[in-house]
Amino acid sequence: MLLIKQFVKKLIRGFEKLDENALVSGSKFENFLAQIISEQETNLNSELNLKRRRDLLKSICSVYLFLRKTIMPWNRELSVEEFEVAKNKLDEMAKEALKKRRHKVLGSIGFKTAWSYYAKFGYFPIKRTPFGNWYTKHGWFKRRSPFWNNFNPYSYIDEYLSSSWSLPPNARALLDELFQKKFGATLIS
Repeated sequence: MLLIKQFVKKLIRGFEKLDENALVSGSKFENFLAQIISEQETNLNSELNLKRRRDLLKSICSVYLFLRKTIMPWNRELSVEEFEVAKNKLDEMAKEALKKRRHKVLGSIGFKTAWSYYAKFGYFPIKRTPFGNWYTKHGWFKRRSPFWNNFNPYSYIDEYLSSSWSLPPNARALLDELFQKKFGATLIS
């Protein structure tokens, strides 16, 4: 079963690299995979779009925690432009931090720092950031479950908006705007 999943993933990656104007037409199986991929992208409740929303919310949490810990200790709404400016600053900081010898040495022995994780995924890991631990700043800290990798972003916002240091008051609207800007689709909660 694992081999079949790996084979399908390789086919999908190869299919995504194909040019639409290619001279050779795809096989029936490749056409079937293309249909599945397009269905996943258009279905807003698919696992693909749920993962995209989850990653965007993690990015929002990382940027907002950075702002709360460094320059604004109060809770305020964040616009898309402000989010992008702060995210670009974090990206610059990550690039600068990864140039340091300490990160190169730790990376060579397989240790992932918070900055290397951020540079790879676009958000910080749940237990550590350069600005302090944010794991205890979330209401779901008491659950002690692997919640960070599998959650519904809208349920999370509704449940923990008032108690979280890493969520702006307009988190739901910001998530919708960023998703629409990045993927060109409107979300229905």
